[in-house]
Amino acid sequence: MFKELYTELTLHAEVEEDIVYPFFEEKQETREIVEESLQEHEEIETLLSELKVMPPDDEEWMSTLSELKEKVEHHVEEEEESSSPQRGRSSAKIRRSGWERPWKQ
Repeated sequence: MFKELYTELTLHAEVEEDIVYPFFEEKQETREIVEESLQEHEEIETLLSELKVMPPDDEEWMSTLSELKEKVEHHVEEEEESSSPQRGRSSAKIRRSGWERPWKQ
């Protein structure tokens, strides 16, 4: 099950970093969002790497997995427009920039 989680999260990050973020990084009004998201990806990737080499019966494995879960949930919440007024404004800027989530159409 961890292998599937690792693959899905890694693929998600690669798509965002290779396709989505470069588009927004060029725009002044969304550059800060991209920088924050890249930092979150880095933290998530670090935890995934730690879990990958750690034996599942290691007492730290579950706490590291819980930390990963919290970071992923936080990242997803921000992607889905958290209740933060600043995030809402930033998300509106992204929508106005021309990215309308074509994969949901």
